[in-house]
Amino acid sequence: MGQIADILESRGELDEALRIRREEQLPVFERLGDVGSRAVTMGQIADILEARGELDEALRIHLEERLPVAQRMQNRSSIAHIRYCCARIRLARGGWEQDEASLIAEELAESYGINRQLGRADRAIA
Repeated sequence: MGQIADILESRGELDEALRIRREEQLPVFERLGDVGSRAVTMGQIADILEARGELDEALRIHLEERLPVAQRMQNRSSIAHIRYCCARIRLARGGWEQDEASLIAEELAESYGINRQLGRADRAIA
């Protein structure tokens, strides 16, 4: 189902891709207790919401649902990616002009710093 959602998303069929992720994928991972796969799926949901312009909800998912899991699992690569996503969303919603400049800079610096430590500084912003 995840691959079907990927195809639908790439075709711009965001509503159906979102439905599959929320109604078919998430419940499976929740029943299995697969916290990591649930967090990945939540990131995919956040990406769809961001594409639909639902920036506040996408940011909330990254901060409240994904980041704590990545921190608990000590998954530094995921933390770097989540921090980058948060900064990107804040910029898209005009955060630079809304007193979020220092927070955006912190998120980007943390993402870059982690990627640099992981030897991936050349692709830290992807």
